[in-house]
Amino acid sequence: MDAFRVHHNKIYGTHYSQDDIVSYDLAKELGISVQGAVDRVYNFHQSDDNKLVSPLSAARAAIKKLGEVYDLEIVSSRLPQLSSITASQLDKYFPGCFGGVTFIGYAAVLENPRTKVEVCLEIKAFALIDDQLHHLEPAAKQGIKAILFGNYSWNKTDKLPPGVTRCRDWPAVLKYFNV
Repeated sequence: MDAFRVHHNKIYGTHYSQDDIVSYDLAKELGISVQGAVDRVYNFHQSDDNKLVSPLSAARAAIKKLGEVYDLEIVSSRLPQLSSITASQLDKYFPGCFGGVTFIGYAAVLENPRTKVEVCLEIKAFALIDDQLHHLEPAAKQGIKAILFGNYSWNKTDKLPPGVTRCRDWPAVLKYFNV
């Protein structure tokens, strides 16, 4: 999100700070149409600025350790049109770490949207690590371990829903899973 924000400020002449973006509802956050927000995200992912994005500190080591114990899959809210760009990034930073990637996209612009919890149930996932609470609450209700990752402006909450645990960084995720 931070790289998108910096890109947006540069391209559109805005001045958003890290604390200004408090949700992934970018149409609302940017004050534009849903299609306009989708277009801006799509343009960011195709830009040179996106090529500068790298994994969070400790992410590679943590994913590798988790992959030694668990079969890892990605369930992403990215648009399916971004699959080749995402695959390239995954191959660069996490070669061979994931058994599959499912793109659910952005429900507001899809004809037949799916949820992350639906995909998790299909692939028989026992856990979901995500930085968006609205994906985790229904997962927890389905008995899936729900880990709220990070401490970002868009995932702050005074109280976590039942069954959701916050892990602020990758070392905390490894501790949670005893890896």
